[in-house]
Amino acid sequence: MARDLGLATADKPESQGICFIPDGDVRGALRMRGGWAPEPGPVLDADGATVGEHGGAAGYTPGQRQGLGIALGAPRYVSRVDPLTNTITLGRREDLETTSFAIDDVGFVDDGPPTLDRRGFRAAVRIRHRAAPVPATIRQVDSRAAPLRADRWIVETDEPVWAIAPGQAAVLYDGEACLGGGRIARSANGSSVAARPSGARSAGSAPARVPVA
Repeated sequence: MARDLGLATADKPESQGICFIPDGDVRGALRMRGGWAPEPGPVLDADGATVGEHGGAAGYTPGQRQGLGIALGAPRYVSRVDPLTNTITLGRREDLETTSFAIDDVGFVDDGPPTLDRRGFRAAVRIRHRAAPVPATIRQVDSRAAPLRADRWIVETDEPVWAIAPGQAAVLYDGEACLGGGRIARSANGSSVAARPSGARSAGSAPARVPVA
């Protein structure tokens, strides 16, 4: 279709990287475009023990395993990036699972949520490009605020999602229709993921525009 329309990108190879960083060198782009000066800092294990040193917190993202340069026996992944303290925290794969996180700066395609019920609504949430949408309940944080004015919402997924990254988009769907979305925020305890509750629910039925019972 792109070739039929004469678009310049018709023969451009598909890429899963960042479109404006074609060579994939994120650190180099940060230096050139943002004036980033890498500063070494501590790498912590989940228990808070220092297990190594990194080359600049901005060069890492939750879920990253490659390029850490640290061997701890079992595989470790970046679970938290704290630019204020220039600290990277590692965790086991299961440590990066969560069924609850907050989203800020939420916007809806229809200028409002599917329902004004303060108990929330059902939708499917996608937390990264090409990730499978996961059924979830979405409710506003402040139940006293009018839904149309709520800035922060809580997403409670029916099954665990892995390595959410604060600052990235969480997009809400009803089937193939996009309802809206927001920016993934840190959890209330300051970590990049909220603690996974025990007895997490299994995947439920397809999302629908109905209030939560």
